[in-house]
Order: sequence, then structure tokens, then C-alpha cells
Amino acid sequence: MKLIGNYLSPYVRRVAVSLNILAWPFELDEVLVFKDPAVVRRYNALVRIPVLVLDDGSTLFESGAILDEIDRLAGTERV
Repeated sequence: MKLIGNYLSPYVRRVAVSLNILAWPFELDEVLVFKDPAVVRRYNALVRIPVLVLDDGSTLFESGAILDEIDRLAGTERV
């Protein structure tokens, strides 16, 4: 998994915390939206972070939707 964003954003941090609690490995692609919006636009046409790129290449954005999908993927067997 790849998390697009930076830890200056509380929304990126909350997704990263959830991934860390579940001990799911992810790579942080530290991007500042205002400095390099083209990088974010490749994954999210709205140019908003966070974006989570799953292992199958699909992308999720909006922290609430990302957290919902993390919950679904984690299922009932959580750490």
C-alpha cells in the first residue's frame, strides 16, 4: 500500500495511525499538495490528500472512506 500525502495533514495522520495499529505495511509518498499538485492529481482528480493506493492499484480518497475500507478489509480479526 502507498499513502499519498504528508503528516502535516491530520487526515493523513489518522489514516497512517490506523494502518500502524493494524500493523499493515505501507509506504508514505510525502507530497505537499500546494508544491506539487500534479503528483496528487495522478491519483485523485480532486487534488486532495490523503489518497491510499491499494496493492491491486485501486485508489481510495477522503479519510473517512479510507478508514471505512480499512475496517472492511480488517474484518473482525483485528490486532
